[in-house]
Order: sequence, then C-alpha cells, then structure tokens
Amino acid sequence: MTRTRMPFLTKAAPDGGGRGRILPTGTAQSARILHDDIFAKTLSGLERGLQAQHVATVPFESCLANDDVRVVFGKPEWAGFDFLPVRDRGKVVGILKRESGAHDALVREAMAPLNENMLASAETPLEKVIRRLLQCKFLLVVRRTAIEGIITHSDLAKLPVRLLIFAQVTHLEMEMATAIRHRFGSDDAAWLNLLSRGRRDNLEEKKRHLLQRREEPSLFLELTDFCDKRQILRRCYGLPRQFGDDLEQIEKFVRNPLAHAATFLNDKASLIRVVDLLDKAGQWTRTVRDLGQALGDQGGPRAARPRRKEEDAQEAH
Repeated sequence: MTRTRMPFLTKAAPDGGGRGRILPTGTAQSARILHDDIFAKTLSGLERGLQAQHVATVPFESCLANDDVRVVFGKPEWAGFDFLPVRDRGKVVGILKRESGAHDALVREAMAPLNENMLASAETPLEKVIRRLLQCKFLLVVRRTAIEGIITHSDLAKLPVRLLIFAQVTHLEMEMATAIRHRFGSDDAAWLNLLSRGRRDNLEEKKRHLLQRREEPSLFLELTDFCDKRQILRRCYGLPRQFGDDLEQIEKFVRNPLAHAATFLNDKASLIRVVDLLDKAGQWTRTVRDLGQALGDQGGPRAARPRRKEEDAQEAH
C-alpha cells in the first residue's frame, strides 16, 4: 500500500527527558531522538490501522436502476436519505440524488453514473478520507473489485475518526506541557503567577480534592487545563495573539466536544472548520515543540515576566 502523508499529524517531540526537570543538552537531545522515533511509529500505526473500511456503513441501502424515482424517495425508511447507490444486475452503477428533482423518471435516467471520484479503497487512510469528504458528500468503499460500503459525513462521528483527531489534540497539549517544563523546571510558583487568580484558585482546589482522597499528582502542572497551558505559554514565550485565538477555537470546537463525546462533525461546514483547526493545531505543535527544544538545549529554565494586575481583571473567568 502506498504511504500517505498525514498533514495535520506532526512528528513527535521530547517530553523533556524527565518529569519536571531539565536534562543536560546531550541527554535531552538523545531523549528527543528516541521520542521522535516512538511518535513516528505511533503515526505509522494510526495510518495503517485507521482506514476507510473502519468507518464505512456495511451493508448499505440501495435501489434498482429500473425503479421509479418517486417510489424510491417516497419510501418512509429512506426519508432521511439524500442519495442512494443504484444497482443493476447486482452491481452498483451509479448514485441517485434526491436533489436531482427528476421524480417522474426511472432511476437509471435520473442517476449520476458511477465514476472514480466517488470511489475510495477500503485501505485508504482515514485522514485522506476526511479530506476527500471536504469535496464530496459521500464515498463508495471498494474492496478488490466490489463496492462493499459507503461513507457519508454522518460516519465521521464514529470512534476511529475521534481517535485520529484526539491523537493530534493530545499531541499539542503534551508539547505545551513539555515547553512549560523546559521554561520553568520544577518552579511551579513561576508559571502559576502567569494565570489569573480564578485559574490559580481552581488548580489549588483540584489539588486539595486529590489530597483529601490521599492522592497527589506527580506534577502540579498535570492539573492544568488546556486553557491554562495556553495562557502560560503565550506569556512566558511571548507568542502572538493568533496563538491564543487559534487554541481557543481548537478547545471550543474540537477538544471539548471530543472530551464530552459530543457531535462536532455533522455537516460540511463543521468538517471544514475542524480540518482547518487541525491544520492550525499541527502548525502550533511544531512551533511550541521548537520553542521547548531550543530552551532545553540551552540547559535550563528561565524566569518569566511578572504578571500585571490588569491582566487578572481581563482574563478572570
């Protein structure tokens, strides 16, 4: 099978070589190479393991070429279908679209004939399927010489798609945490000072709750939310406003719906938005990774500028 590049999945980055500490340059570089290799293998596994066949609807509904269009779209069980595969002598030969408007005709007269733009191999990487659905409303899934399934926008709500997207968002958040550790080492007070009072209180409450249960996080940083890491990074590395805006959108329209098992890919507009945000997530993952690596290679944490009082007022939430 031909390998397909996965644009919104980026290469791996180091985890800092240790939890809450900065390693010497040589050791950090060795750890980075190791973790790059691990993540590369992870992506390769995702590419091989998540394919068109894993989200396709099999078997699928279809009508016959000699059926009457009005009868086909008049069936109650097909009321929610905007298009149906058409069979003739047992083989799929086209697609009948409700929008064709040709209700006083036979299906074979109103259908769109089968063409290669409608087809995808069962082994097509899922990332490529997602991007192809930006240009069309469905794909017919082919195994060997037979069409065995169909993929529509509604199939993008299935678990394999969520796993693929979750990998990207999680990678970004891991790189954010790594960059913060590179900047501050084990000095929690330094990065806490970059958060609003409300967010600091929230973290302290999480810690108290864990201690009451006789649990304790190995790193205080692990209690931060996505939005906390975003604010810390923007302040300590002087990242542009666009960084904050993009990550806020990623959190709102991708990360949070994934975390709460909500529907977030239910039409073309939402698909376009999510793919765009995943591309931005990939770009910022590389930027954050490079910042953390550069600081780690310089051998230790650095101080961040003090937080101003007006910033607490502006960002308290």
